[in-house]
Amino acid sequence: MLLALGGGALFFLIVASLLTIPLFALAQFTEPGRGTGREWFRDGLRWAVLGGALVAAGAGAGLAWWLRKGGRIPQPPKPWDVE
Repeated sequence: MLLALGGGALFFLIVASLLTIPLFALAQFTEPGRGTGREWFRDGLRWAVLGGALVAAGAGAGLAWWLRKGGRIPQPPKPWDVE
């Protein structure tokens, strides 16, 4: 379960950054003085964080379900396990 929470949190951070960084850059470049203080930017940030949280919760729940059904996280082969 801890792995699912960690995976969900990581996924949330990645999705949130992918959505918010372009919005921030667009706001800064269009109006350097007050771009991030505009209402559409704050609304976009709110929607991006909400969307990221929902996607992360779904990913974490899916991973937890998969692990409970007997799934496992694949491990990379070790260099000394050569056949």
